[in-house]
Amino acid sequence: PRMWGGFGQQPSPTTKNLKIFVKPLPEKGRPDGFAGAVASNLSVSMTADKQTAQVGEPVNVTVEVNGTGNMRTLAAPKLSGIDKFKFYESGNSTDSFKQDYIVSGRRKFSFVIVPQVEGQFTVPPVSIAYFDPLKKSYRVAESEPVPLRVNPGTNENGRKVVYAGG
Repeated sequence: PRMWGGFGQQPSPTTKNLKIFVKPLPEKGRPDGFAGAVASNLSVSMTADKQTAQVGEPVNVTVEVNGTGNMRTLAAPKLSGIDKFKFYESGNSTDSFKQDYIVSGRRKFSFVIVPQVEGQFTVPPVSIAYFDPLKKSYRVAESEPVPLRVNPGTNENGRKVVYAGG
């Protein structure tokens, strides 16, 4: 049987080799708590499912991060400064969008916090340090704090066992 061009070989498609140069992230200006996030236009919001709770009553807190970049690579933000609470991570989810070759998305982190004492508290703001390749600099996106009033619980509430997550 006759082959292409009479040489007995199939023509192979030719592709050009691309050289990709990967630059390391700069050391200069790297903020504390930087965990490797690379994104643009990052915004962070934090919400709680209630503003008043009783001692021992779980409160669901959601941290939502929006921006341009691969949101799947974001590490969970740290909840800190809430030593009067027990808290648990209860999952996360990611939505990605692609438009004109640009990937953007939303990542949600869920926490359950359980107040141990009564009083007026503030869940401190959550911040995420990231490198913005468009601005060629490190930035920090921060949420607003979340106020929480904790009323005395009943003895019944104190004996409840709280399961967070799956």
